[in-house]
Amino acid sequence: MIKTARIIILSAFLFLPFIFSSAYSAEIPASPAVYWAQTQDGWELAIHRYQPEPPRENSVPVVMFNGLGANRYNFESDDRHSMARFLARHGLDVWIGECRGMGLSRRSDGKNPDYLWSFEDFILTDIPAILEKVKTETHARQLDWVGHSMGGMELYAYLERGDASLIRRGVAIASPVSFRVPNDILASQGKLSFFLKIIDRIPVKQLIKVFLLFHMEFGSTFSIIQFNQDNMDRDFIRQLAPKAVENLPARLLLQFSDAIKEDNFSAHTDKYDYSANLSRIKNPVLLVAGSLDNLVSPAGVLEVYNGISSPRKEMVVAGRGNGFHRDYGHIDLLLGENAREEIFPLVLDWLVKQP
Repeated sequence: MIKTARIIILSAFLFLPFIFSSAYSAEIPASPAVYWAQTQDGWELAIHRYQPEPPRENSVPVVMFNGLGANRYNFESDDRHSMARFLARHGLDVWIGECRGMGLSRRSDGKNPDYLWSFEDFILTDIPAILEKVKTETHARQLDWVGHSMGGMELYAYLERGDASLIRRGVAIASPVSFRVPNDILASQGKLSFFLKIIDRIPVKQLIKVFLLFHMEFGSTFSIIQFNQDNMDRDFIRQLAPKAVENLPARLLLQFSDAIKEDNFSAHTDKYDYSANLSRIKNPVLLVAGSLDNLVSPAGVLEVYNGISSPRKEMVVAGRGNGFHRDYGHIDLLLGENAREEIFPLVLDWLVKQP
C-alpha cells in the first residue's frame, strides 16, 4: 500500500502550472531540425530539435529520451499530443534523442543493425554522445532531462554512472528501477526468456500492422499493459502506432526479463546493480506515475522516490483520487487526451521554477 503522506501531491502543484502556461508563448518551427551525434562504434544518432523564438530566460536545453520499443513520436506527434512542442512553445529549447535502433538513427557504414545491444550501450555510449552534441551546439553548461519509461530508467542510470553534474534537473515519467512489485502480467512475460535466447529481435513494427489490420490493438493484453483505454483517442493511436514503435532487440529484452525474475535491474556487462545504487542520485528529480499503469505501478515508482538521495524530489500519482480527470496508464501519461492539460504543465513547472 502506498502511503500518501510520503508522496508529494499538493493541490497547488496541480494548478500552478497553468499560470506558467499562460505567462509565456514562443514561436517554434513546424517540424524539428535534425542533428547527428556520432558514436565510437559506428552509429549516427538522430537528435530532433525544437528551437523556440524567443527562448525563455534562465532555462537550459531539455533532452528527452523515449521508452523501450519507441522513438521520438512518443514526444513529438501532433500539436494536441506532443510534449516536446508544448515545452518549446513555452520557451524551452527541446532536443529528442534517438539511441541506436530508434527512429532515424543509423549505422555509419549503411549496414542493417544487428540488434546485439543492451541497456549499457545506451548508457555508456549513445546517451553521452547525444548529450555532448547538445552541449556543443548550445554551449550549455547543464541540461535538463525528461524521460518516459526506459528513458527515465536511463536518467537514473546516467546519474549513477555518468557525469551527474551535467544534469540540472530530471523528470522520470512511469519509470521504475526494478520490477519487484508483483504484477501478474509482467510475471507472465518473464517466461519468454527461452524464446528470446534463440532470436535476435521481436519484429514489433510488423506485429503492430497485424494488430491494426485485425483491430486487435484495443482489448488485447498489449493494449491493457500500455494504456488506459478510456484515456486514449483510438483513431489517433491507430494512426500513430505504425511509425511510433520499433523492433525490440532480444538481448535488451532479456535484460528486462532478468530484472523481473531477479527483483533488481543490473548491467549485463559488469553486473552493476542500478537498483542498489539509487542513493547515489542527488540531483533534483520529479517522478510521475499513472494510478492505473499496468506496466509500472505507482509502488514501483515510489521505490525510486524512497531510494534516491535528492534533497529536492517530488512524486505525483496521476489519477482521479488525486484530482486528475482520468486514471492514467503507461503511454497515456504522454499521449492521453488530457495529458496536455494535466501532465505537460507539471513537467513545465518543474523545469522552469526557480530553485
